[in-house]
Amino acid sequence: MPWDEGRSLPTVPIEGLEIPKLLIGTNSLLGWSHTSKGRDEWIRRTFTAQRVAEVLVHCSRLGATGVVGPIFPRLAEALELSRAMGAKITWVSTTTVNPDAFRDQTAQIKAAGSPIVFFHGAWMDRWPVVDGRLEGLERYVEAIREAGLIPGTAVHNGERLALVDRLGYDLAAYLVPVNMAGFTMRPDRDQAARLRSLRRRQAGRMAPLDARAAERRCRDRGRHE
Repeated sequence: MPWDEGRSLPTVPIEGLEIPKLLIGTNSLLGWSHTSKGRDEWIRRTFTAQRVAEVLVHCSRLGATGVVGPIFPRLAEALELSRAMGAKITWVSTTTVNPDAFRDQTAQIKAAGSPIVFFHGAWMDRWPVVDGRLEGLERYVEAIREAGLIPGTAVHNGERLALVDRLGYDLAAYLVPVNMAGFTMRPDRDQAARLRSLRRRQAGRMAPLDARAAERRCRDRGRHE
């Protein structure tokens, strides 16, 4: 497929950085299917760094030039490979759920070329609240700023995100899941959907494409060929 520099998708500005509104997800490329242990193992066997890089290159040619994912060796290697093949990919990075490794992760993220880092949603969901505030969060945000990166957070829990927003932390953007099944939308889908009314920060909604519909179209096409 020839490279088409003219292809592009709408973007959203975050502190001068243009982030594509459609981001490439990585759970199903790195081995977190949220389906079964067997599928996780199959993903890890099948999607080597080279194959993940090929996915990124293909998506980039279609105009999807952003990927969201954690600081993970296979993803970092895939990004390096994809860029060597000419893809221009913006990595919207996330931390892992390991406070003790946070500063090392931030340094690795910067070295790998990600301009923006989100606290992992599972970490933010259970961040300790002391006297009405998230204990020590300011220090972590300051560390991200000191590294020259843009801080944001992912959250699965709508009530927790409302608290974060109300307290006014120096976070440039939010990522929240939105899907018809209500998967990881806590405490429920309606509560999470109401977060669209947040105005303090740019709120991005992680809404997966309709994979089942795509599978049906593929099956139907096969019947007619």
